[in-house]
Amino acid sequence: MKQQTYWHIQLHPPFSNIGEKEILQQTNLIGLGEGEENKRQIKQFSDEMKIGDIVLIKRGKLSIALVEVVGELEYNSTPNPALDWFECRRKIKILEILDEARHDFPQPSGTLSKAKNISTKTYQYINDWYNKIVQNTS
Repeated sequence: MKQQTYWHIQLHPPFSNIGEKEILQQTNLIGLGEGEENKRQIKQFSDEMKIGDIVLIKRGKLSIALVEVVGELEYNSTPNPALDWFECRRKIKILEILDEARHDFPQPSGTLSKAKNISTKTYQYINDWYNKIVQNTS
């Protein structure tokens, strides 16, 4: 069986009162804004992230949702700054949005990161959550 690929992403818009849950529920998108500081992450988002990958949505140590990537990279040069403010985006399927966000994600820093090593706390955290969802839906 192929090893599942996991990511985590900060999705909180820089200048908005709207939260991650609303972005996910209203758009079914995740994404990154353009900018010099995001070049490496945009490359990962476009080249390494694949359909079927699982992504944890976070804000620092705050775990908010788990989603599955269901679309290829899209680019929108005129995003809605109050909602889907990111130009680089992918369609997602929401697996679970927590009613009460958990403050226990082990890797709080970074906008976008791939959980590469199955022995890390980050990988295990996402894997445990994903497996609970899979068990509850089968």
